[in-house]
Amino acid sequence: MKKLHIIAAIACIFMVTACDQDRKSPNFQLLTANKKVYRLNTQSGEIIVFSRSGIKKYDDNYIAQAFQRESGLSKLRTDKKTFPESNGHMWARLSYKWRNDNILYRYSFGPYSDELQKALNDFSSSITIEFLDKDGFPVVTQNISLSSLTRIIDENGKPTFWQKEGKISCSKDDYLLITSTSTPWSFTKSLRETVKKCTKALKKVHEENWKKLRALIKSGKLMGKVENDNLYLLEKDGSYKKIDPKDYAYVEFLIKNPELVNLLQGIGNIKPSKNIDQSGDDGNRAAE
Repeated sequence: MKKLHIIAAIACIFMVTACDQDRKSPNFQLLTANKKVYRLNTQSGEIIVFSRSGIKKYDDNYIAQAFQRESGLSKLRTDKKTFPESNGHMWARLSYKWRNDNILYRYSFGPYSDELQKALNDFSSSITIEFLDKDGFPVVTQNISLSSLTRIIDENGKPTFWQKEGKISCSKDDYLLITSTSTPWSFTKSLRETVKKCTKALKKVHEENWKKLRALIKSGKLMGKVENDNLYLLEKDGSYKKIDPKDYAYVEFLIKNPELVNLLQGIGNIKPSKNIDQSGDDGNRAAE
Protein backbone atom coordinates (compact mmCIF):
# COMPACT_ATOMS: atom_id res chain seq x y z
CA MET A 1 0.00 0.00 0.00
CA LYS A 2 2.85 2.39 0.84
CA LYS A 3 4.28 1.89 -2.64
CA LEU A 4 0.95 2.78 -4.20
CA HIS A 5 0.68 5.96 -2.15
CA ILE A 6 4.23 6.94 -3.11
CA ILE A 7 3.50 6.36 -6.82
CA ALA A 8 0.27 8.36 -6.55
CA ALA A 9 2.11 11.18 -4.82
CA ILE A 10 4.81 11.28 -7.49
CA ALA A 11 2.13 11.31 -10.20
CA CYS A 12 0.36 14.21 -8.50
CA ILE A 13 3.60 16.19 -8.20
CA PHE A 14 4.28 15.55 -11.92
CA MET A 15 0.76 16.62 -12.83
CA VAL A 16 0.95 19.85 -10.84
CA THR A 17 4.38 20.68 -12.27
CA ALA A 18 3.35 19.90 -15.84
CA CYS A 19 0.12 21.80 -15.49
CA ASP A 20 1.87 24.83 -14.05
CA GLN A 21 4.26 24.87 -16.99
CA ASP A 22 1.44 24.39 -19.48
CA ARG A 23 -0.48 27.37 -18.12
CA LYS A 24 2.45 29.53 -19.21
CA SER A 25 2.48 28.02 -22.72
CA PRO A 26 0.02 29.16 -25.42
CA ASN A 27 0.35 25.76 -27.12
CA PHE A 28 -1.51 23.82 -24.42
CA GLN A 29 -5.01 23.78 -22.97
CA LEU A 30 -5.99 22.10 -19.69
CA LEU A 31 -9.33 20.60 -18.69
CA THR A 32 -10.35 18.87 -15.48
CA ALA A 33 -13.25 16.38 -15.56
CA ASN A 34 -14.21 13.05 -13.97
CA LYS A 35 -11.26 13.27 -11.57
CA LYS A 36 -8.86 13.44 -14.51
CA VAL A 37 -6.71 16.20 -15.98
CA TYR A 38 -6.59 16.47 -19.79
CA ARG A 39 -3.77 18.35 -21.50
CA LEU A 40 -4.30 19.22 -25.17
CA ASN A 41 -1.43 20.23 -27.43
CA THR A 42 -3.17 22.72 -29.72
CA GLN A 43 -0.45 22.43 -32.34
CA SER A 44 -0.04 18.66 -32.69
CA GLY A 45 -3.47 17.58 -31.43
CA GLU A 46 -1.90 15.28 -28.86
CA ILE A 47 -3.85 14.64 -25.65
CA ILE A 48 -2.30 13.48 -22.35
CA VAL A 49 -4.64 12.22 -19.63
CA PHE A 50 -3.48 12.28 -16.00
CA SER A 51 -5.38 10.14 -13.49
CA ARG A 52 -4.78 7.99 -10.41
CA SER A 53 -4.44 4.93 -12.65
CA GLY A 54 -1.59 6.49 -14.59
CA ILE A 55 -0.79 8.64 -17.61
CA LYS A 56 -2.07 7.96 -21.13
CA LYS A 57 -1.10 9.67 -24.36
CA TYR A 58 -3.34 9.92 -27.47
CA ASP A 59 -2.43 11.42 -30.84
CA ASP A 60 -4.68 13.39 -33.20
CA ASN A 61 -5.71 10.20 -35.04
CA TYR A 62 -7.35 8.96 -31.85
CA ILE A 63 -9.40 12.16 -31.63
CA ALA A 64 -10.50 11.93 -35.26
CA GLN A 65 -11.46 8.29 -34.85
CA ALA A 66 -13.43 9.08 -31.69
CA PHE A 67 -15.42 11.78 -33.49
CA GLN A 68 -15.96 9.44 -36.43
CA ARG A 69 -17.31 6.70 -34.16
CA GLU A 70 -19.66 9.12 -32.42
CA SER A 71 -20.97 10.60 -35.68
CA GLY A 72 -21.57 7.08 -37.03
CA LEU A 73 -24.09 6.30 -34.30
CA SER A 74 -26.99 8.15 -35.90
CA LYS A 75 -25.94 7.43 -39.49
CA LEU A 76 -28.13 4.92 -41.31
CA ARG A 77 -26.11 1.89 -42.38
CA THR A 78 -27.40 -0.43 -45.12
CA ASP A 79 -26.19 -3.90 -46.06
CA LYS A 80 -27.36 -5.34 -49.39
CA LYS A 81 -27.96 -9.06 -49.35
CA THR A 82 -29.81 -11.75 -51.30
CA PHE A 83 -32.70 -13.81 -50.00
CA PRO A 84 -31.65 -17.39 -49.05
CA GLU A 85 -32.17 -20.18 -51.60
CA SER A 86 -32.91 -17.68 -54.42
CA ASN A 87 -29.49 -17.73 -56.16
CA GLY A 88 -29.46 -13.97 -56.08
CA HIS A 89 -32.76 -13.52 -57.96
CA MET A 90 -34.52 -12.22 -54.82
CA TRP A 91 -33.02 -9.17 -53.17
CA ALA A 92 -32.77 -8.45 -49.46
CA ARG A 93 -31.65 -5.39 -47.53
CA LEU A 94 -30.87 -4.63 -43.88
CA SER A 95 -30.81 -1.00 -42.70
CA TYR A 96 -30.02 0.03 -39.15
CA LYS A 97 -28.77 2.79 -36.85
CA TRP A 98 -28.36 3.44 -33.11
CA ARG A 99 -30.59 5.63 -30.93
CA ASN A 100 -31.17 5.81 -27.16
CA ASP A 101 -29.57 2.46 -26.27
CA ASN A 102 -31.36 0.65 -29.11
CA ILE A 103 -30.55 -0.54 -32.61
CA LEU A 104 -33.38 0.49 -34.94
CA TYR A 105 -33.52 -1.96 -37.84
CA ARG A 106 -35.47 -2.51 -41.05
CA TYR A 107 -35.20 -5.84 -42.87
CA SER A 108 -36.87 -6.12 -46.28
CA PHE A 109 -36.82 -8.46 -49.26
CA GLY A 110 -38.64 -9.06 -52.55
CA PRO A 111 -40.07 -9.08 -55.10
CA TYR A 112 -43.49 -10.04 -53.81
CA SER A 113 -45.49 -13.05 -55.02
CA ASP A 114 -48.77 -14.50 -53.75
CA GLU A 115 -47.32 -18.00 -53.86
CA LEU A 116 -44.44 -17.06 -51.60
CA GLN A 117 -46.76 -15.17 -49.27
CA LYS A 118 -48.66 -18.41 -48.59
CA ALA A 119 -45.42 -20.21 -47.79
CA LEU A 120 -44.26 -17.42 -45.46
CA ASN A 121 -47.30 -17.98 -43.26
CA ASP A 122 -45.50 -21.06 -41.93
CA PHE A 123 -44.56 -20.08 -38.37
CA SER A 124 -41.57 -22.46 -38.37
CA SER A 125 -39.50 -20.39 -40.81
CA SER A 126 -37.29 -17.56 -39.58
CA ILE A 127 -34.27 -15.37 -40.28
CA THR A 128 -31.79 -14.28 -37.62
CA ILE A 129 -30.12 -10.88 -37.84
CA GLU A 130 -26.60 -10.97 -36.43
CA PHE A 131 -24.59 -7.82 -35.79
CA LEU A 132 -20.92 -8.89 -35.82
CA ASP A 133 -17.65 -7.43 -34.56
CA LYS A 134 -14.44 -7.28 -36.61
CA ASP A 135 -13.62 -10.89 -35.73
CA GLY A 136 -17.03 -12.20 -36.82
CA PHE A 137 -18.43 -12.77 -33.33
CA PRO A 138 -22.06 -11.74 -32.65
CA VAL A 139 -22.50 -8.57 -30.61
CA VAL A 140 -26.31 -8.53 -30.81
CA THR A 141 -28.77 -10.94 -32.46
CA GLN A 142 -32.48 -10.80 -33.31
CA ASN A 143 -34.71 -13.60 -34.57
CA ILE A 144 -37.46 -12.69 -37.05
CA SER A 145 -40.41 -14.94 -37.80
CA LEU A 146 -41.16 -14.63 -41.53
CA SER A 147 -44.88 -14.83 -40.82
CA SER A 148 -44.61 -11.47 -38.99
CA LEU A 149 -43.44 -9.49 -42.01
CA THR A 150 -45.56 -6.70 -43.47
CA ARG A 151 -46.40 -6.44 -47.17
CA ILE A 152 -45.40 -3.06 -48.62
CA ILE A 153 -47.92 -1.65 -51.12
CA ASP A 154 -47.05 0.66 -54.04
CA GLU A 155 -49.06 3.66 -55.25
CA ASN A 156 -51.28 1.37 -57.31
CA GLY A 157 -52.22 -0.77 -54.33
CA LYS A 158 -50.03 -3.67 -55.47
CA PRO A 159 -47.79 -5.54 -52.98
CA THR A 160 -44.16 -5.15 -54.03
CA PHE A 161 -42.03 -6.56 -51.18
CA TRP A 162 -41.99 -7.57 -47.50
CA GLN A 163 -40.59 -5.63 -44.57
CA LYS A 164 -40.00 -5.92 -40.83
CA GLU A 165 -39.10 -3.03 -38.53
CA GLY A 166 -38.10 -3.23 -34.89
CA LYS A 167 -35.54 -2.34 -32.27
CA ILE A 168 -32.97 -4.27 -30.24
CA SER A 169 -31.53 -3.20 -26.89
CA CYS A 170 -27.85 -2.32 -27.37
CA SER A 171 -25.43 -0.06 -25.49
CA LYS A 172 -23.42 2.58 -27.32
CA ASP A 173 -20.15 0.79 -26.58
CA ASP A 174 -21.47 -2.48 -28.02
CA TYR A 175 -22.82 -0.73 -31.13
CA LEU A 176 -19.41 0.79 -31.83
CA LEU A 177 -18.02 -2.76 -32.00
CA ILE A 178 -20.28 -3.68 -34.94
CA THR A 179 -18.53 -3.83 -38.31
CA SER A 180 -20.77 -6.15 -40.35
CA THR A 181 -24.00 -8.17 -40.33
CA SER A 182 -25.12 -11.67 -41.18
CA THR A 183 -28.57 -13.23 -41.71
CA PRO A 184 -28.54 -16.99 -41.07
CA TRP A 185 -31.89 -18.63 -41.75
CA SER A 186 -34.05 -21.61 -40.85
CA PHE A 187 -36.59 -22.57 -43.52
CA THR A 188 -39.08 -25.41 -43.67
CA LYS A 189 -38.85 -27.77 -46.63
CA SER A 190 -42.07 -26.29 -48.03
CA LEU A 191 -40.68 -22.74 -47.98
CA ARG A 192 -37.37 -23.79 -49.57
CA GLU A 193 -39.21 -25.50 -52.42
CA THR A 194 -41.47 -22.49 -52.93
CA VAL A 195 -38.52 -20.09 -53.02
CA LYS A 196 -36.75 -22.27 -55.59
CA LYS A 197 -39.91 -22.41 -57.70
CA CYS A 198 -40.29 -18.63 -57.57
CA THR A 199 -36.61 -18.27 -58.40
CA LYS A 200 -37.03 -20.20 -61.66
CA ALA A 201 -39.82 -17.86 -62.71
CA LEU A 202 -37.80 -14.79 -61.70
CA LYS A 203 -34.79 -16.03 -63.62
CA LYS A 204 -36.84 -16.06 -66.84
CA VAL A 205 -38.12 -12.55 -66.13
CA HIS A 206 -34.60 -11.24 -65.48
CA GLU A 207 -33.27 -12.83 -68.67
CA GLU A 208 -36.07 -11.19 -70.68
CA ASN A 209 -35.42 -7.83 -69.00
CA TRP A 210 -31.74 -8.03 -69.95
CA LYS A 211 -32.72 -8.61 -73.59
CA LYS A 212 -35.12 -5.66 -73.47
CA LEU A 213 -32.43 -3.42 -72.01
CA ARG A 214 -30.01 -4.51 -74.71
CA ALA A 215 -32.58 -3.62 -77.37
CA LEU A 216 -33.17 -0.17 -75.84
CA ILE A 217 -29.45 0.65 -75.91
CA LYS A 218 -28.93 -0.66 -79.46
CA SER A 219 -31.89 1.37 -80.71
CA GLY A 220 -30.54 4.55 -79.11
CA LYS A 221 -33.58 5.04 -76.88
CA LEU A 222 -31.28 4.60 -73.88
CA MET A 223 -27.87 6.20 -74.25
CA GLY A 224 -25.11 3.62 -73.90
CA LYS A 225 -23.22 0.95 -75.78
CA VAL A 226 -23.11 -2.82 -76.22
CA GLU A 227 -19.94 -4.88 -76.14
CA ASN A 228 -20.44 -8.61 -76.58
CA ASP A 229 -22.90 -9.50 -73.80
CA ASN A 230 -21.96 -6.47 -71.70
CA LEU A 231 -24.12 -3.34 -71.52
CA TYR A 232 -22.89 0.14 -70.64
CA LEU A 233 -24.68 3.35 -69.69
CA LEU A 234 -23.37 6.70 -70.94
CA GLU A 235 -22.34 8.99 -68.06
CA LYS A 236 -22.45 12.80 -67.88
CA ASP A 237 -18.69 13.08 -68.41
CA GLY A 238 -18.83 11.01 -71.59
CA SER A 239 -17.51 7.82 -70.00
CA TYR A 240 -19.39 4.52 -69.90
CA LYS A 241 -20.48 2.69 -66.77
CA LYS A 242 -20.95 -1.07 -66.96
CA ILE A 243 -24.42 -2.25 -65.94
CA ASP A 244 -24.50 -5.14 -63.49
CA PRO A 245 -26.80 -7.85 -64.94
CA LYS A 246 -27.50 -9.08 -61.39
CA ASP A 247 -28.78 -5.69 -60.24
CA TYR A 248 -32.26 -6.73 -61.29
CA ALA A 249 -34.11 -3.79 -59.73
CA TYR A 250 -31.84 -1.30 -61.52
CA VAL A 251 -32.21 -3.11 -64.85
CA GLU A 252 -35.99 -2.99 -64.49
CA PHE A 253 -35.82 0.73 -63.64
CA LEU A 254 -33.78 1.45 -66.78
CA ILE A 255 -36.29 -0.43 -68.95
CA LYS A 256 -39.27 1.44 -67.54
CA ASN A 257 -37.66 4.90 -67.53
CA PRO A 258 -35.21 5.32 -70.45
CA GLU A 259 -36.15 8.95 -71.13
CA LEU A 260 -35.89 9.86 -67.44
CA VAL A 261 -32.50 8.16 -67.18
CA ASN A 262 -31.22 10.07 -70.21
CA LEU A 263 -32.48 13.29 -68.65
CA LEU A 264 -30.89 12.56 -65.27
CA GLN A 265 -27.61 11.82 -66.99
CA GLY A 266 -27.85 15.24 -68.66
CA ILE A 267 -27.69 13.70 -72.12
CA GLY A 268 -31.30 13.95 -73.21
CA ASN A 269 -30.42 16.14 -76.18
CA ILE A 270 -27.31 14.24 -77.29
CA LYS A 271 -27.64 12.17 -80.43
CA PRO A 272 -26.77 8.50 -79.88
CA SER A 273 -23.27 7.56 -80.90
CA LYS A 274 -22.61 4.40 -82.86
CA ASN A 275 -23.00 1.44 -80.52
CA ILE A 276 -20.06 -0.91 -80.23
CA ASP A 277 -21.05 -4.56 -80.52
CA GLN A 278 -18.12 -6.93 -80.87
CA SER A 279 -20.39 -9.97 -80.91
CA GLY A 280 -20.84 -9.56 -84.66
CA ASP A 281 -24.65 -9.66 -84.73
CA ASP A 282 -27.07 -6.90 -85.61
CA GLY A 283 -29.13 -7.02 -82.45
CA ASN A 284 -31.55 -9.74 -83.54
CA ARG A 285 -30.89 -11.57 -80.26
CA ALA A 286 -32.46 -8.74 -78.33
CA ALA A 287 -36.14 -8.83 -77.53
CA GLU A 288 -38.20 -6.20 -79.25
